Amino acid sequence: MAIAQPAPSTLRPECSSHPGSRVRLDGFAPSKWSEAHRRPRYRCVTAPKTRGHSFTLPVAVRQPTEHHPDSGKACPNCEHVYERHEGVRTGRDFVFGHQEIARLFLRVGEGMSLRDASTGLRESVFRVNHRDPAKPRLKRIRPGDTSRQANLAINYLDAYAPAVLEALHPKAWPRVVIVDSTTLMTRGYRPPDAAEIRAGADPTDETLAGNLKAGTIMVAVDASDARPCLIQAQGGKDIESWKNFFSTLGGAPEWVIADLDAAIARAVRETRPKTILYHSRHHLEELMRKRALADGVPLKVKLEEPIQLTRPLPWTNSAVKRWGDHPLHAALRVAQRGPDEWAAFLALIDEHVPPDMIGLRSWIATNEVLIERQWRIARVHGRIPLSTGSLEGKIGEWVAPLRRRAGRWQNVRRLNLALGLITLRGRGEAREARYAKLVRAQFEARGNRSHLPAENTLPLEVWRDQPRQMSWWRTWQDRGVASLPHLVRESERRAKRRAADAHVTWARERLEAIYETQVDIRDRLGIPVPPTGRPKRPIQEPRESVRGKVLSEFEDLMAEWDWDFNGDLDPMNLPAGSKIKVAWRCLLNEDHVWETRVAGRTLQQAFCPFHMGNRVHPSESLAAYFPWLAKEWHPTKNDLRPDQVTRASGRDVHWICEHGHEWPAVVYSRTLSKSGCPECSKVVGAAKSKASKAQKRAATDARIEIQIATLVPPMEHAADGEPS
Repeated sequence: MAIAQPAPSTLRPECSSHPGSRVRLDGFAPSKWSEAHRRPRYRCVTAPKTRGHSFTLPVAVRQPTEHHPDSGKACPNCEHVYERHEGVRTGRDFVFGHQEIARLFLRVGEGMSLRDASTGLRESVFRVNHRDPAKPRLKRIRPGDTSRQANLAINYLDAYAPAVLEALHPKAWPRVVIVDSTTLMTRGYRPPDAAEIRAGADPTDETLAGNLKAGTIMVAVDASDARPCLIQAQGGKDIESWKNFFSTLGGAPEWVIADLDAAIARAVRETRPKTILYHSRHHLEELMRKRALADGVPLKVKLEEPIQLTRPLPWTNSAVKRWGDHPLHAALRVAQRGPDEWAAFLALIDEHVPPDMIGLRSWIATNEVLIERQWRIARVHGRIPLSTGSLEGKIGEWVAPLRRRAGRWQNVRRLNLALGLITLRGRGEAREARYAKLVRAQFEARGNRSHLPAENTLPLEVWRDQPRQMSWWRTWQDRGVASLPHLVRESERRAKRRAADAHVTWARERLEAIYETQVDIRDRLGIPVPPTGRPKRPIQEPRESVRGKVLSEFEDLMAEWDWDFNGDLDPMNLPAGSKIKVAWRCLLNEDHVWETRVAGRTLQQAFCPFHMGNRVHPSESLAAYFPWLAKEWHPTKNDLRPDQVTRASGRDVHWICEHGHEWPAVVYSRTLSKSGCPECSKVVGAAKSKASKAQKRAATDARIEIQIATLVPPMEHAADGEPS
């Protein structure tokens, strides 16, 4: 015989204080925060003819009242009309259900501000101000309005977002990672600097600053499916910030695709030594394109013969194409594919870039070593992603909602929680049901509370002259100093400390002493001192044996190790006597990059070839210091270009003036002696002589006229007009 089940309306919970006692219905408890909702109330009667005590469920349910527009109607989610014991499950000190908290996380992951997300959630459950008119009015919240404070989203982020991210966020790096970063800028006020104070400004006055750094957002994308694997806020783009970023996830990626940034290269090498760093071709292409435009190479040129199109152009609706890409910019798109394309690109530079423009040539002289090394890396390791172009557009999509309120984000932990929800949305993991399930599990694991009392291990604080333990809800609030601005200031301090590094200062002084010695020798021997001040290679005694040593043990050489170009090498494991060619970057001039063997620096103590006079950098060439002389460089009769010789070179080259006169002359005779075209000098000399003679004749005639005027007296006339 089946046991008869009671009707749903008669289901009553058991009293936790008096198990087995009689439980009666006791109406509903009105909600203190909304007239549209109520909670069921029960009464426990321990003995007959006694009043007993009333209680509510630990996990109370929320039911609509007659003031709710959905009162008596079916639930829009499950199409079920609430019974006496049913409703939206909420917890102690909670107003909203698990599904509503999950909906809040979805809105934050979509980029909505914490204030707007909190306001929208309150409005969805009719949480408005219905304070008794007899009581003091609430500040800034009129009767019938909803609070616009962001503390609702803040509390739920602090309580449940870590559990959601722990379950769904990636925990290990993928095989190939593309990384990039963007800086958040905001407006604010800054105190006057030292120069303004010396000019008479009041130190207490502050001026409006349009661009203040509000933090840096670092993004990493899985190259296999273009989904984000980590988005994190840091104080800057320095080495320590990137090291913290790469240490967040476990494991090590095989490849990291990044921009040309020494901080990224150093952080990758120190945190993931076996990872290969490859610099984005898209980024290198844009750097070269900017310098080509600065050198006067236009992006578009007019076609000699217009091209008929099958479809009209947008905006203009023209079916004829009259403008096309410049040949240099067209070759730039494919220049990094291989040596043949690169050689064709260099030939177009000689053809289209004027000899006195050195922006693009200087960049190539500095970074050509990197491009050649990346060819070797790709040839040895096979196919990999070659660009970060796909990430740049995604960063704008993910971070755009944060840019509009960059100055309002102060707590870096809470910002990283919001960025974690944005990451889940970008990965396609953001589901309301999935979030609600995780929130419900976290809620039940903590005894239907937001947190366990044992988790509140905060220090004591003084409140109304009495010590008390700090509330858990204030755990992640900023106390005294904002965390994100603190990270920004720390990043700036680290950058200043690196700029004033003692080892760099010592190396600079050492090379300057070598230069002064060489200048003194040249003066005593009567040899002209080159204006660039490049000394010859000093005589050095060979070092002791380097057997068993690695390159990282030579601190002076590690200061010139190029972390950007040597992305596939680890100086911690590289033998000091190795014959492998690596890239070096000069301490005195960061544009000086060259490639030489490790043994050449450890055993033979090789120095920068640009400072030793063995090579010429375009930024220190004749074209850089004397661009007007570079225009007179003969285009066909010289083996070198004006950006390949120094301004004090003794090379005999051919020149051509604007009038077509050609003549040979030594370079330093034109820069030091100020010599010019001999034919033009004759014409100019003759013209000067002729002008001088004409000037002398004019002066002589003027002097004679003055003498005649003083010798002949003026004519005197009589009173009647007759001479006396």
